[in-house]
Amino acid sequence: MKYTPGEANSRKQPIFYGWLIVAVATVAMFASGPAQASVLSVFVDPIARELGWSRTLISGGVSVGTVLAAAAVVPTGPLLDRYGTRIVIPAAGALLGLAAIGMSLVTTPLSFYILMALIRFTGIGVLMMASTVAAANWFIHKRGRATAFTIVGMAAGIGVAPPVAQFIIQVYDWRTAWTVFGIAIWLLVVLPGVIFLRRRPEDMGLYTDGVEPGVGGDGEHPEVRKEPEWRFREVVRTRALWLLLPAVLVSGVTAGGVTFHQVPFLLGQGMSPLSAAGVVSLYALFVAAGSLLSGVAADRVPVRFGLVACLAAGGVAIVALLVAQPATIFLYSLLYGVSVGGRQTLEPVMWANYYGRSSLGTIRGVAWPVQIMGFAAGPVIAGMAYDLVGDYLWVFGVFAVSSLGSALLVLLAKPPVKVAVAGAA
Repeated sequence: MKYTPGEANSRKQPIFYGWLIVAVATVAMFASGPAQASVLSVFVDPIARELGWSRTLISGGVSVGTVLAAAAVVPTGPLLDRYGTRIVIPAAGALLGLAAIGMSLVTTPLSFYILMALIRFTGIGVLMMASTVAAANWFIHKRGRATAFTIVGMAAGIGVAPPVAQFIIQVYDWRTAWTVFGIAIWLLVVLPGVIFLRRRPEDMGLYTDGVEPGVGGDGEHPEVRKEPEWRFREVVRTRALWLLLPAVLVSGVTAGGVTFHQVPFLLGQGMSPLSAAGVVSLYALFVAAGSLLSGVAADRVPVRFGLVACLAAGGVAIVALLVAQPATIFLYSLLYGVSVGGRQTLEPVMWANYYGRSSLGTIRGVAWPVQIMGFAAGPVIAGMAYDLVGDYLWVFGVFAVSSLGSALLVLLAKPPVKVAVAGAA
């Protein structure tokens, strides 16, 4: 059915349809939990014990899979611009569920590497990128809050999946845990995505934020904000892009290395498996809090400054983890959770605010794989360091310093100037 602009807006709608889009995207992000490094870390020890694999081999499987996933994500961006999330998200959910069930049958490194590539591609690659793009396409004024809700979904997945996986592993085994995850992903992602998702508000005769230009909305914004519209060939000539790309690469390295190895690190400090999984759940709670706080802040203050604060806080958090006392482990959970939640919310908002919506999928299809490459490098770097020297101390220290370096790069990445438009970021 075709809509003329403003037709759907003229009807009385108790809730703007964009919030339903955000709800479906949030559930999809929740379902990406089994693909997250924090959740995968729960499987490191049981897989190593049963199959006799080293941590380098297991980390390498995650990292190689992540590299392949990063390459595969690049063409997904233009598909999002052209076809929207209604096709991309359900397809990714179907493949992720299939790969999770396949993981329960793994017996060789080759099958582990292949399935991990599919899990990382569909989970942290497509579902995470497409969910944030969905939120950004439906909102401008409330883009920060909308994106924050999707990241809360991811945080909830990280918080729920580790203790669930740990419980299933202790009662049954790690293979059963993967089977349960696969079935849950199918139920949560595929059908809701097909039924409810739409590409942009204009496709339904709606306006971004549910407010017609020049008409008062909810009292917060009397007029819809104009946003920059950049073509991708123009984007690649901006200084901000070439400062932000290495920043997200470095932040990906540190986040991937620390979150994937945080459970093995804590076990090495004498924690029980359930207590270590509890730390991950606490961390995930603060990821959700950090996402919500940064989402509200992003609608009111320049995004870049919030992102700088999050990256700097991440460096301090890693130092707190290394001290490895009960109080500092709690401080790590708080600071690193807020840092990761803020980063995951503010990075997609920054791309949308800096360059607009017209090529957003393509831009994210380049930027997100760069960060995924960091996620790939981090676990294997930390795994090799552990196998070489027997602990994580020096490599986590390097990660802490790297976080501060990425904060500096973001600080230098001022909003690009094309024409005089309001609210660039």
